[in-house]
Amino acid sequence: MEIDLNKLAEWIMENNLMDKPLKDFTKEEILQLFEQAELVTYVANQAYSPPYIKENGTLVIPADAHPKHKYWEPTGQSIRQTLQEMEVSDEIMERYAPKSDND
Repeated sequence: MEIDLNKLAEWIMENNLMDKPLKDFTKEEILQLFEQAELVTYVANQAYSPPYIKENGTLVIPADAHPKHKYWEPTGQSIRQTLQEMEVSDEIMERYAPKSDND
């Protein structure tokens, strides 16, 4: 297993954590750091099954999908982010991730 240190460093800098001692990280920042490390980790010869939409409009997140697509896990991104990556229709987006009045 190999971590893409450049991507991890970019994330750390984007979140202004570069000069912060690790002992001063909040629990949330530590969890986010682990999440980010997992997301940029490349596992040799491992292929993830992509999420997809069935003909009837059902969203399917396969068990062997990339961890970022598992929205129910602490390391998962939102359904909206996954659907945006999939470039789904407005109808599907509205079904699974309707915009709130605050969006």
